[in-house]
Amino acid sequence: MTNVFAVVRVRGGMETRGKVEGTLRQLHLRRKQECVFVKESGALKGMLLLAKDFITWGEINSQTCEQLIAQRAKVAGDKPLTDEYVSKNSSFKSVKEFAQAVAEGKGAFKDVKGLKPLLRLAPPRQGFGGSIKRAFPEGALGYRGDNINELLQRML
Repeated sequence: MTNVFAVVRVRGGMETRGKVEGTLRQLHLRRKQECVFVKESGALKGMLLLAKDFITWGEINSQTCEQLIAQRAKVAGDKPLTDEYVSKNSSFKSVKEFAQAVAEGKGAFKDVKGLKPLLRLAPPRQGFGGSIKRAFPEGALGYRGDNINELLQRML
């Protein structure tokens, strides 16, 4: 089973270097408080390390993944994702089944036609737990491991 990372952009892009901004664009992270799910790979690790001063990431569990997709996933026209839409536009029967596949690394957002590749989140209740200019655990940036699930819960 491959690890699936939830990647959240923490800082804005006023003074980012060209390479870093390009990497964030490839990850579909153009604004603060946006989240994407990506499968672990060698190239991805390099991208995450390059953008580590602007993002935080960690392994997502299936329960958090399911909640995020059910509450925050949007289709074209900024409409919420429904079971009916998923069953018509993909091989999955429901949002729950799709979310389970994404959490296990067996599905991706591109499997559902018209689904936006990112999730827009609210700023976390009680803050990021430190400065947004320092690495985790003193700050909000970088690799968090399983602690990403707690942060995402606060951002719902």
